[in-house]
Amino acid sequence: MKKATILPMATALIAVSNQANAAAFEQPSVVSNAPHQGAPDRASYSEGVQRFVAESGNVFEFVLVHNGDGVSFPQHRSHSSHSSHSSHSSHSSSSTSSSESSPSIIRSTPRTPPRRSLKVLWKDSFLDVRRDPAMWQSTSSDSLVTVKQGGGRLVIVPPQKTKGIHSNGYRSVSSFNLRTTFPAVGVETVTNEEAHTTFAILVDDDHWHRFRYQQGKLYFEFKAAGQISSKTVTYDSSKHRYWRFRYDALVNQLLWETSAGDQLWTIEQEVPPAVDIDALYVAMNAGTDRETKTPGVAVFDSFEVYTPN
Repeated sequence: MKKATILPMATALIAVSNQANAAAFEQPSVVSNAPHQGAPDRASYSEGVQRFVAESGNVFEFVLVHNGDGVSFPQHRSHSSHSSHSSHSSHSSSSTSSSESSPSIIRSTPRTPPRRSLKVLWKDSFLDVRRDPAMWQSTSSDSLVTVKQGGGRLVIVPPQKTKGIHSNGYRSVSSFNLRTTFPAVGVETVTNEEAHTTFAILVDDDHWHRFRYQQGKLYFEFKAAGQISSKTVTYDSSKHRYWRFRYDALVNQLLWETSAGDQLWTIEQEVPPAVDIDALYVAMNAGTDRETKTPGVAVFDSFEVYTPN
């Protein structure tokens, strides 16, 4: 008598539990873009699309496909869900198959961690009038390019009306690992006319990534195997006040980022690293590669290397 009563009750409880779980899964939730340092990874489900926001802030989108046994597999969401990507090369290695036995997850455009989620590992505010030899060395011996610091600024003055290539600035004495650090500079003033202002991470003169300002354009460039690749945007002195490099290990992408206030960052360019990023030097330079009437000056007012907090 009691056994006959217990079985229907247990069946009813299981049915109620399954309905509650299904309702909780199907109810869509809003994923905030606000910083959430220390928050756990979380997921939401809406209109057949699963959206997952990791603790790092990276966002994944995929759909669930059920096989004959009722098992759900994550599958690549249609390209309309991430049409804003600047290049599909950033995730070509993930989209190898759409079969249920070989699921893939495709990242949407990464959200950059804000300044407050990072801590400063290395910093120079250029307050002293003398270069710190433990941190910096000159990038060249070109005496026609004036390099001086003090009062919170590193000032580089290219020569006027001088033929040939002339460039100088600072290069770090020690290398660093880009897998765990993000170097950034504050750019108060850029050069004029055909003179250039650059911030680079490099192995040597033939293997590097860099920001370069010249003639109203901001270039995001890299050189490897003797070839230079470049992307260009119109320079905005307010929007592009700060320049930063960051490596996204999740998708093996090196990011060029800019910021107006050293808080929120915009990804300007992303490519797989073209050089070994485990031991890179940083450099700040300015100069000319041809005769320039009024080259102006380049002024860097901060240098920092961040590390995840």
